Amino acid sequence: MGIKYKIHKAFIEGQIITRALHTMFGGLDDRWSDRYRRKYTKKVPIIPNRVFFNPFSGSYTCNPKYICEELIRRKADVQIVWGLKNLDSLPNFGPDVNSFACKMNSIEYFEAAMSSKIIVTNGILGARFNTLPVKKGQTVIETWHGSLGLKRIDADSYKTTKDWPRAMRRTGKRTTYCMTNSTFEDEVFRTSFWPKTELLQYGHARNDILFKGKEVQEKIRDKVLRKYGLLSEKDAHFVIYAPTFRDDHNFKVYDLDFEKILDAFEKKYGGKWFMFLRYHPTVLMDSGLKNSIRSSKVINVSSYPDIQELLLISDAGISDYSSWIFDYMLRRKPCFIYASDYEKYKNERGFYYPISTTPFPIAQNNEEFVKNILDFDEKKYLENVESFLKDKGCIEDGQAAKRIVDLILDIIEKGKAEESKK
Repeated sequence: MGIKYKIHKAFIEGQIITRALHTMFGGLDDRWSDRYRRKYTKKVPIIPNRVFFNPFSGSYTCNPKYICEELIRRKADVQIVWGLKNLDSLPNFGPDVNSFACKMNSIEYFEAAMSSKIIVTNGILGARFNTLPVKKGQTVIETWHGSLGLKRIDADSYKTTKDWPRAMRRTGKRTTYCMTNSTFEDEVFRTSFWPKTELLQYGHARNDILFKGKEVQEKIRDKVLRKYGLLSEKDAHFVIYAPTFRDDHNFKVYDLDFEKILDAFEKKYGGKWFMFLRYHPTVLMDSGLKNSIRSSKVINVSSYPDIQELLLISDAGISDYSSWIFDYMLRRKPCFIYASDYEKYKNERGFYYPISTTPFPIAQNNEEFVKNILDFDEKKYLENVESFLKDKGCIEDGQAAKRIVDLILDIIEKGKAEESKK
């Protein structure tokens, strides 16, 4: 994001003084608060069976959601606590589940985390950049929110803010275990923020749903279609388009011709096709794109909380550089890349490997994209998918949540046994 745009945005939003003060003193406030929290946490006793879920998005989703649901499925003797932006978003688990939610970044949030035996996160260990302290007797399980991703996540790749890398360095030092799904991810985590953390190739719990059978798929499909008023379209096909954000707020890159693309899918595969359009939250907030959809065949699912459920019922996927496509690939469904700003993005953010080595057909304009759909070779694509997964050492098999919950329950039981000896 350029300095001119930042100034323009601050003037428009009436945030000049606020932004100036944050620039001058925000770092000090962050460091002082972190030190105070680390001292205060020593006074807060650990509750032996409390499991604290700290999703970086502040919502009930991603890996923490599926780990939580596995704990509930097993009727584990744990207290489940969630740190959320919206307290009402926590599902009603029923009277037999010991659970509650607290507002992210509130004193209740920090005290709940400080008193938890297990902390499960999928990004920064804390709310925004206010990192959670960790003390002896606590275990932090990092599950991350990407898979086999192109985009670099090391500190040097983030040129727009110092807050994020600083918070991630603290996260790395305070993490007990990192969940990975491949030898490739092992190397990514080792060379970014977790050089000394124990890595466990258990897989990503959020991807377990992608291995579910027809019964689960039909249940989720019915839920989604009901939410968006599409129950009458029982035989429809869906392609999900979910591009990532751009640091420079260049919204011109989101120029996919929805009608042409849907026509191409109908010509290639037959039937009636709809598009699930899922913009990144910051894109919607800053650009007003959510009001730009003009086609009845394009459904804005940007606010749908769990993208994995959308992946489960989609028949094809379109991304640019977002890592969700590497989750979706596990279903062996057609995937495409539309990246009109490839060279610029590569130079600014950087990739772990060339985009051309992925199994996905690549287009930089709508004409190329239509051709890629019409010329799609499924046999060759599936061969490339298998080769790619083998090259990256991927171990996903739909059992990640079970492995992680086994670890959680083992830690809790060992902790209780140690306490009983005292």
